[in-house]
Amino acid sequence: MMVRVWMMAAALFVSAHIHAAETNRWPSVEELIRRVIIRAKATSENTNAYTYEKETTVHEFEDGKIKKTKRRTYVVEFRAGIPNARLVAVNGKALSEAEQTEERKRQENLGKLRKRPAGRGERQDLYITDELASRYIFELKGESAVNGRPAWLVAFRPKPGLKDKNLPDRFLNRMGGELWIDMHEDEVACVKVQLQERASLWGGFLGTLDRFSLVLYRVRLPDGAWLNSFSEVNIQARKLFEAIHVQVLETSSDHRQSAAKGKP
Repeated sequence: MMVRVWMMAAALFVSAHIHAAETNRWPSVEELIRRVIIRAKATSENTNAYTYEKETTVHEFEDGKIKKTKRRTYVVEFRAGIPNARLVAVNGKALSEAEQTEERKRQENLGKLRKRPAGRGERQDLYITDELASRYIFELKGESAVNGRPAWLVAFRPKPGLKDKNLPDRFLNRMGGELWIDMHEDEVACVKVQLQERASLWGGFLGTLDRFSLVLYRVRLPDGAWLNSFSEVNIQARKLFEAIHVQVLETSSDHRQSAAKGKP
């Protein structure tokens, strides 16, 4: 009997020391997030251009059932960290002449916006910045994997006492979730975000965001670039007296490097 007890104690002792050794080789969560931000900035300065197809499906719900579905197909050019999506089909059908004219106007307007000088502050095309990260408390939960690649699992939640200075603050300051960060390249391989509490406008008079969730996966291309591959967004909200329940699914495929270079 005593032999078994000592064997169990020895096993627990060895297990505890192995776990401690694994934990000691973990980076600090602050260092990990810092590396992710540096990587994001460096990636946005890459002049390589990429092309892929994206299909966006929007489901509108009423009383828990799908009321309406619309599917759009885009050809996306991703350059210097900025995507430009050109609509090519709606519900599986090529654009009509009227839709083509409307799309050309939309592209012209987008082109004008991109030519405007950037405002002060951090670049808006970066998916993670120092300002955004400063809103949250991060916790390194452990080791995981995404698409067969080892990743760090990091949970985050909003810091207490954040002030809502503008409309985006009302939503960003109430978000929490998890990040999967690629161990080898400090890229966000997956992110899951949920609204932690209801967000309201003008005390709820103009509207409320009751539920929000986002799941986003990214894929690594052979040349080392990372692009979005799948996302799912679920929204339940109220606008004045109208209830809104929407699901948006985006699937990207046929990622490839294109000949064009430089910023759009």
